[in-house]
Amino acid sequence: MEKKQCKGHVLCLPYPTQGHINPQTQFGKRLASKGLKVTIAITTFVTNSDSTSTIPEELTPSESFVHFDTISDSFDHGGWSQASGSDVYLACFQAAGSETFHLNLSRSTLAVNWIYYYLHHGLLKMPITSSSVELPGLPPLKAVDLRSFVTSPESYPAYLDMVLKQHVHVDTGVFVIVNTFYELEAEVIDAMRKQSPAIPIGPTIPSLYMDNRIKDNKVYGLNLFGPSITWLNFKPPGSVVYISFGSLADLEFRQMEELAWGIGAAGFHFLWSIRCSEEESKLPRDFIDQTSNKGLVSNGLPRWKC
Repeated sequence: MEKKQCKGHVLCLPYPTQGHINPQTQFGKRLASKGLKVTIAITTFVTNSDSTSTIPEELTPSESFVHFDTISDSFDHGGWSQASGSDVYLACFQAAGSETFHLNLSRSTLAVNWIYYYLHHGLLKMPITSSSVELPGLPPLKAVDLRSFVTSPESYPAYLDMVLKQHVHVDTGVFVIVNTFYELEAEVIDAMRKQSPAIPIGPTIPSLYMDNRIKDNKVYGLNLFGPSITWLNFKPPGSVVYISFGSLADLEFRQMEELAWGIGAAGFHFLWSIRCSEEESKLPRDFIDQTSNKGLVSNGLPRWKC
């Protein structure tokens, strides 16, 4: 059999959380199906996580140019939770990955990144004190519509700095790859294209669930927290409230307690996706047992399946 020749090599360095790695994996598969070789760099901690057995091993011929490689973020045993603070982790991760960075695929919606673009360029000032904010391509927004990064910049200063700095080269890049699709955010995409060459490449989900152009591409990517889909399959469509604060949110014990009892008292079926090691210990005692007839607390159900 004649050996396939790649047309070029793309290096992807996602932020080492599930919600960043998996979309880039799917995008990488699309690039590989066009004959490009793709290397996705993940950290040692992610590589050694127990549930990374879902890193695709069954790559089809069209995906055979997709490879995973390992880099160190200086926190090989615990990832970002091992660092003394988010600023320390981000500094170490940037130092480890700066030489290999090639592609930045943002996880947030384009509308959110459009706001960050205006903040980065000083076209929108923080903290926002006006009752409403109007930006091209977006409807009028109130303060409660904005991320806490924007309304309370002191809450997560390191991550605010990170999301703003990702726009440093937006105006000068040949292409700006955005994890969205035109039908979802047409107005803001049109507005952004007047400033930079934005290319929406979503939805970044397995080909089997869209156009089936990549044969047998049904695996989304890795799962750092463990699978849980069977329980949801036995519930009627539209009957379950899904709750997730992502990989980075760090809620206080009191916040978790108030959320838990509010969710339990609502009377709906619920699926609450939390990180087992950090967050589950913050739940009120007996909460899981007392709500077992209505809800499930799970570790990392893939959101695209909900």
